[in-house]
Order: sequence, then structure tokens, then C-alpha cells
Amino acid sequence: MNVVVLNGSPKGEKGVTLQYVRYLEKHLEGHQFRTFHVSRDIHGIEKNPATLEPIIEAVKAADLVAWCTPVYYLLVPGQMKRFHEILVERGLTGHFEGKYATAFTTSVHFFDHTAHDYLRAFCEDMGMLHLGGYSAHYQDLLKEQGRHDLVTFGRYVATCVEKRWPVDRQFGPVSFSPPRYEPGPVEQARKTDSKKIVLLTDAREQDANLTSMTRALVDLLPNPVDVVNLHTIDMRGGCLGCCRCAYDNTCCYKDGLAATALARLYPADILFFCGTIRDRFLSARWKTFLDRLFFNGHRPTTAGKVIGFLVSGPLGQNAPLRQVLEAISDVGRMTCAGFVTDERGDSAAITQRLSALADRTMWIARERLVTPRTFLGTGGHMVFRDLVSELSWFFRSDHRFYRENGLFDYPEKTLARYWQSLFMSVLIAFDRTRDSVYKGAVDHMVAPYLRIVDRE
Repeated sequence: MNVVVLNGSPKGEKGVTLQYVRYLEKHLEGHQFRTFHVSRDIHGIEKNPATLEPIIEAVKAADLVAWCTPVYYLLVPGQMKRFHEILVERGLTGHFEGKYATAFTTSVHFFDHTAHDYLRAFCEDMGMLHLGGYSAHYQDLLKEQGRHDLVTFGRYVATCVEKRWPVDRQFGPVSFSPPRYEPGPVEQARKTDSKKIVLLTDAREQDANLTSMTRALVDLLPNPVDVVNLHTIDMRGGCLGCCRCAYDNTCCYKDGLAATALARLYPADILFFCGTIRDRFLSARWKTFLDRLFFNGHRPTTAGKVIGFLVSGPLGQNAPLRQVLEAISDVGRMTCAGFVTDERGDSAAITQRLSALADRTMWIARERLVTPRTFLGTGGHMVFRDLVSELSWFFRSDHRFYRENGLFDYPEKTLARYWQSLFMSVLIAFDRTRDSVYKGAVDHMVAPYLRIVDRE
């Protein structure tokens, strides 16, 4: 079996995920592996089309294409996202059609599922037969069981390819013909509110709908809006995964991204994220910007803000993207005011939804509505909390922030709780006590809530 490995780590040969694939290469006999470092070499691929030729020739001869990547901010790194866009822009996706595919990722299991969903959807859009992926904790290779599971998965994939087993498509094809959004005259709201609003967009000249939607929203909001186009930010490259920022939040890049975030993004009361769907996500520019915000580590620096999303494209047909955007809000401890897209209705209907989004956003900000976090935010916090606690010596700035802000919120382990649990464990072993406890369980559960409701 000929395997082409497309490595998404900007660290190239030193990427942790690649070591999993190299281990497989050693322990799966009779198979040939060829690796291309598409993230590390992305600038050369962008500038010189000839750089892609050996990659495409290898894909043509491959039996299996293995995407190998770390998980960066709920997805693949921005560099790999850009590689995907280049394949589409240069009409090269047809060379992947009919090929089997799999994906290997490493992470702390923080939204690794959205990265795998994105990769699978993108592969299926190219006509590939995706066999599912292997999502490892970054330390799994250091354990005997982890190595055993990895090799077994490799054998499974090899068997699927050898026997040419058919594969069902998980994500349906996208069908979308964007209507032209022409808002017409929009009555400008009086700019009387004091809330600081920042609107982030990656709109280019050809993104007519997104540009019109953002302009209409700016007119409808009752105070000035600081519009930040991501293409105007001095951003010299994607996150390198070097973690030099872990000590004091200083990025290794000496460009304008951190200054823009600190001066304009983080002081805002209200944020709007606006973008056009490109393949199965927003643009690589957006992804690179989100990755680079990691200079602030695992700290919820957007906590307490209100956020809204403007998306040009078929968001309703792209559930993984919507979940990523919802996670940005929930993990960031923000209150989401909603989404507006151009996928349904005429221009008048879209303008009405924009007006409603503006009204909802301002109401939420004025009344300080805080919605409870769902599993996305709660689970995400627990993963980060445990990571920062375990690697406190490495993520020094994060650890200090978590300690000072009470984010090490493990279940309380007091002596009183210990003895209470031990006492009840003994009591419930007796039939009479157990019957009494479970018989009155519903009444006991609701009793404290009834007292609050009746009293207030």
C-alpha cells in the first residue's frame, strides 16, 4: 500500500503527531510512506505552483492519503487550512477523488472532534473515501496501550484499503447559490450608546454579500463600530506551536497581531465575527488569526462580552462550522446574540434579521444577560483547567491567571464532605435505609428549589 502523509504541523519533522505516523511506518510491514510538510512549506506552496507538483503526483499514485495534524484552536492549523484552499483554487481536488483517506491528530482532546469533522467533510467534498480518524492524546504514544491501539488502527485502515470496503458519506454535499444581498437604503441609528463595539471581518473585494451585510449592521447599531479587517493586520505567519508565549504571553512574532488584539479586540464590550465560508470553514486568514490569539494562552480573555456572527454562505449545511462558532462563544464565556447568514430569504428579510441582531445584541449588553455554559464551555474549561494544573511550570502565565481568578474549581474535597460520603455509603448498604432514600429521592431533589421559588 502506498501512503501519502500530508503533515499539517508547522514544526515539520519535529511535529508530535508525525511521530505517531512514523511509528506506524515502522510497525506496518510492506507499506510505503511518503511525507509532505504542507504547513511548514505553505509559503513556498503559495508562491510557487511547481512546489505542488510532487505532492499531486504522489497523491495520484497513492492508495491512501493520511492527513496528519495537531489540533489548533478547535480545528487544523491555519497553514493546513490554507493548503486546502489552494487545492480548491488551483482545481486540484479531482486528483484526490476515489482515494481512501484517514486522519491522525494529537491534542488534549479539546474539540478534536470538530477538527476531525472538518477534515472528513473536506475529504468527502473532494470525493474521497474517508475511513475515520485516530484522535490521540498527545502523550498516548508514550504508553504501551497507546502504541498497541495505534498499530491496531493502522492494521484496520490497511485492511479497509486492501479489501476496498465501501464507505458511507457522513456529510452531505453542499448545494448553495448565494443570492445577491442588496440592502437598499438603511436608516442609520443614532449613535448614542456608549458600548464599545468591534467588528472583525475578512471581507475581500469579491465578498460582496459579506461587505454589504457588515455595512448594514454598522448602520443599524446605535453607536460607532470599530471595523477591523483581518487583511489589514500585520500578521506575518501562522502559529508555529513553539509555546514561547506560555511564560509571559509574548508571541515570538514581532508583528502587529498582539497589539491589535490588546488595543482593539479585548477592550470591547461587544464583538461581531464576520466571514465568508470557504470549503468547510471560514477563510484561512480567519483561522490563522484565531490560532495566533493563543499568545494569550488558555485564559478566557473574552469573558463577559456579547458576540454575534455574520456568515456569508450555507451555514445551515455546515454543522461542524456552527459548532466551532458556538464553542468560541461558550468556551470564551461570552453571551451569543445569534447568527445572521445570507442563505435564506431576499434582501429585505436579511436586513430584518440584521436589525433584529443589532437590537438583541444591545439589549443583552445593557441588561448584562449571562447565559449558562453548555457542555461546550463546561467541558472545554475542565480540559484546560487540568492541563494548566498539570503543566503549571510550563504555562506560568495561565497558572497565575487561573489561581488568581478561582478557575481551579475542582469539586470541593473537605473533611466534612469526606465523612458525610463515608457515613452515607455505610447507611445505604442497609435495605431499610436504601428503600427510604430512593423512595423519597424525587421529593428531596426538588425541595431546596421549591423553597427558593416559594420564598422569592
